[in-house]
Amino acid sequence: MGRIEFPSTPINTIPQEQELTTSPYSQLTLEGTEDEPGSEIELGYCIVSTQPTYKKRRKGNEWHSTIHVQPDLLHPDQEGDYEVHATGSLADLTHKHHLKPGW
Repeated sequence: MGRIEFPSTPINTIPQEQELTTSPYSQLTLEGTEDEPGSEIELGYCIVSTQPTYKKRRKGNEWHSTIHVQPDLLHPDQEGDYEVHATGSLADLTHKHHLKPGW
């Protein structure tokens, strides 16, 4: 058994005489991929903060409320207060659940 010999150049380094070649491909940034206002998002553990309001309209029924979202295992980065809206058949369905503050 002899002594282990290591190479003189460190691993994962490029020697000075080699130049980096530019790739014909480019990585796009994630700028502009945020959720648009009015888009649907899935929220985890929610607590109703305010009394929901339900209004019958000619154009379609509306349901509004404010909820507080706490982080959970599936959504650890979500936390804060959200204003939630539902219109049309979704408003009717949501109203049938009779949500109350603290639920």
